[in-house]
Amino acid sequence: MAGARPDTWMPLYIGDYLADTMHLSHAQHGIYFLLIMAYWRNGGPLPDDAEELASIAKCSAPEWRKNLRVISRFFHIEAGKWSHKRIDAELEGAAVKSQERSKSGAEGARRRWQTDGKSVAEPLANGIAEPMANAWQNDAPSPSPKKLASYANSDSLPKDWGELAAAERAKQGLPPTDLAAEWAKLLAKTGEPTEARWLAWALKARAKSPGNGSTDPAGLPDVPWPQRCRSWAKGHRWNPLDGPAPGEPGCAAPRDIQDEALRLRAEYRQREDA
Repeated sequence: MAGARPDTWMPLYIGDYLADTMHLSHAQHGIYFLLIMAYWRNGGPLPDDAEELASIAKCSAPEWRKNLRVISRFFHIEAGKWSHKRIDAELEGAAVKSQERSKSGAEGARRRWQTDGKSVAEPLANGIAEPMANAWQNDAPSPSPKKLASYANSDSLPKDWGELAAAERAKQGLPPTDLAAEWAKLLAKTGEPTEARWLAWALKARAKSPGNGSTDPAGLPDVPWPQRCRSWAKGHRWNPLDGPAPGEPGCAAPRDIQDEALRLRAEYRQREDA
């Protein structure tokens, strides 16, 4: 939604929000609020992708599965997208208001540059009118140049998106990786990635091992198969860079380690369902 300014502000009608969410737990409030903020910043529907949605909501795979039934009721899920009728309406309204302000501001600037019905320095007036109109926002703060740069479709990784991914990887204890290379891969795959999709992609990236497979480029030990499989068995996401997950055709982990991981995963799921 061009002009809706989703990067800096979002309308929140507290009475409506509380009326619709009084039944939520504190964790579900957090999940739902993070999802609708990502929805607003993206300017439209979220992908029907459990890993990406869990990443946006900052919760583990088991936590996401546990709360999915309640949270999904706020959205309309169809054709691989999570749509939110209220937010779509607000985005549309914000875009219309922005267009009206732009038109009004441009017309006002042109009138100020006219004398006796004749246009004076019209090219200069047009050059001033549009920035004035776009900057005149009574109900929202002006975005910083850094924020605006984040949404540019650039061949190079936006600086703040790179910093965000690096900080999130460090927070989750993940080793450093070549984020610029990962950005190039994602750009080639999607053409114009959203911030949420980029963050999910960056968190999946694993520092590649050099030829001997002993350490990654950062000098950190490569994660052994038993540790990767145990982590997956406990409900953590399986890194697609490791190939197929345990139990799937083509999994590179030794068969006995796969079998143990499948057994543990079944036990954990039984405990969750109990």
